[in-house]
Amino acid sequence: MKAGTSMKKSLSIKGIALFSGSVALIAISFFVYNTVFAKSPLKEVVVEVGSPFPSVIDFLSDDRKNGTFVTDVNAVDLSSVSVSDMEIKVGRKSYHTTLSVIDTVAPKAVAVKQVILGGAEINPSDFVTEITDKTQVMVSFNSAVDFNTEGKRAVEILLEDKGGNRSVVTSELTVVVVKKSISLEAGGSRIPKASEFIQNTELSSEVKVSFAKNFRMPSLTKPGEYNVQLSVDDYQCQSVVKVFDTTPPTAKAAKVKTYTPQTAAPETFVNEISDVSTVAVSFVEQPDFVGLGEKTVKLRLTDSYGNSSEVTAELDVSRDITPPVISGTINKFAIVGGTVSYKQGIVVTDDVDTKPKLTADSSAVDLTKVGAYNVVFTATDFSGNTTSVTGVVSVAEVSADVVNQLADAIIAKIIKENMTPYEQAYAVFKYVRNNIKYTSKGEKESPLKGAYNAFKLKKGDCYTFYAASEYLLTKLGIDNLPITRTGGKTRHYWNLVNLGEGWYHFDACPHYVWFDGCMFTDTVAQEYTRSRGNNYYVYNEKLYPEIVK
Repeated sequence: MKAGTSMKKSLSIKGIALFSGSVALIAISFFVYNTVFAKSPLKEVVVEVGSPFPSVIDFLSDDRKNGTFVTDVNAVDLSSVSVSDMEIKVGRKSYHTTLSVIDTVAPKAVAVKQVILGGAEINPSDFVTEITDKTQVMVSFNSAVDFNTEGKRAVEILLEDKGGNRSVVTSELTVVVVKKSISLEAGGSRIPKASEFIQNTELSSEVKVSFAKNFRMPSLTKPGEYNVQLSVDDYQCQSVVKVFDTTPPTAKAAKVKTYTPQTAAPETFVNEISDVSTVAVSFVEQPDFVGLGEKTVKLRLTDSYGNSSEVTAELDVSRDITPPVISGTINKFAIVGGTVSYKQGIVVTDDVDTKPKLTADSSAVDLTKVGAYNVVFTATDFSGNTTSVTGVVSVAEVSADVVNQLADAIIAKIIKENMTPYEQAYAVFKYVRNNIKYTSKGEKESPLKGAYNAFKLKKGDCYTFYAASEYLLTKLGIDNLPITRTGGKTRHYWNLVNLGEGWYHFDACPHYVWFDGCMFTDTVAQEYTRSRGNNYYVYNEKLYPEIVK
């Protein structure tokens, strides 16, 4: 029993073991079959570049099943052509398949017309806009482009994306050639249009050509080269207006009358000269101004640019038989030991000669003795006609009575009642300044003779102005002193005047640089000396009273 029982137990254990092994073997075989030989529940998915990411259902062969992505979909790039391995879990198992991203759509774009200046170049991308594609697009010229020849032409632009898809967009290029210069005739009023500066003016109807915004056309009436600023679409450029003068001058002929042997300048034979430049008038042949009678004279008009024309005028040569006329101050006054300006105050006129010659024969005059002497004035015109008149030179000694009479007459004329001392001094200043003519030489023997020259002859140098001022101021009871320059190339004389408020400078002599010389301070004198030079108002201060600064 025991032995039999043991045998049965042993057989049972072996059977169980054998059954378990069979089950395991069947399970392994099923696993291997399902893994190796069973059909995958997934399929390959192909999408266009730039598409949204497909759902997991798109990868399942049986849409009745569910699955989940094992692969991180955020790491998969759909913006470019690619093939990605995708792991998807269906039920308890994971499967692998592929996601292919393809690009089959060619890029698109909108054409843009372009305008350029001849010789300029622009990029292919300037000819297109609004490029549409899911990938980066390369833009290039599909064929060579002529950027130099003026005119309009089609331009093919090649668009190629990363997927190799291509398309061609046809645009348009207009090449404008700006002239280096245009030419105009001087003297005209025409202002060129902006369109005249491009080679093909017909393009101006399609291309915006204008003068630059702030440009102002200069005057083009005279020859020269003038820069012009232009705007051609978006381009700023320059050109030049060359203004030439090719038109000869014109003029009207005039009839000229001369008296032998008087000559006349070429310009007197023409009038109303018209030209844009300066015109020179010359004789084609030198006229005969000596022979009497009417003659023709040919003149050449030449402008500054070499253009010339000829005009024929008339010349009438006559003989002048009328002598000059002498008038003016033919009678002269002088003091013993003095001088006489014989021709001063003499006027000579002639009906033809504008500059007749005047001579004075003073050989009979003796200025060392009191007396009346004849002086003969003779005038001669270019025709040789002469006229002579005789004047008298009265030579006298200067006396205080004579000078006093002259001074009293002046004071009666310039001094009014109720004048202040300053007004009296200023009246003297104005009379001496305005009524005596300055000459480089004058009588310096004494204030009396100097005053005589001033009052009677009305001329002299600085000494004469000083002496006349001293004489009149003294007769009016105004304190005055003479003062003299120290140093300098020449001597200078003027006055000091005291009206009760101190000593002031007083100088009625005219100055090269004008200033009011009546009653001026020492400071003003020094300032004038610095500007004028030549020690003008430099004096020995030790010899004179203190002068108001």
